[in-house]
Amino acid sequence: MTDRTGTIPLKLRIYRALGPILGGIALDLADFATFGPVGLAVGWLFGGVVAAWIAGFYRLDRMTYWLFVLIGAVYCMAPFTDLIPAATTFFAVCRFFDQSSVGHPTADNPVPTDSQVGEETPASERPTQGPSQ
Repeated sequence: MTDRTGTIPLKLRIYRALGPILGGIALDLADFATFGPVGLAVGWLFGGVVAAWIAGFYRLDRMTYWLFVLIGAVYCMAPFTDLIPAATTFFAVCRFFDQSSVGHPTADNPVPTDSQVGEETPASERPTQGPSQ
């Protein structure tokens, strides 16, 4: 996730910062498009489709995926949510409190220092592939 200098690529930083918020905006726009009595009739359809599209960007297990679609469908169908950007706010708060280390160095995936870039790993430290024949 990081390049050789240890910096996080710009595309990944933009995706991590704006991806969830843009997904919330998309769901809020679908909710706004199904304003009033239209939302009660077809809001679940619009919300479910948009939520499925957003959930496709994340690596969710099957149960979480369908739960996300269900919540999106109910959100767009629920009355009095049309003018409240609840989905955008929810996604922004989730991103704010996100503690994942995607793109950050960890003990398992350290960023090499300048002196280590291009160094050959000694044969004694390389992982083996099992018994040789």
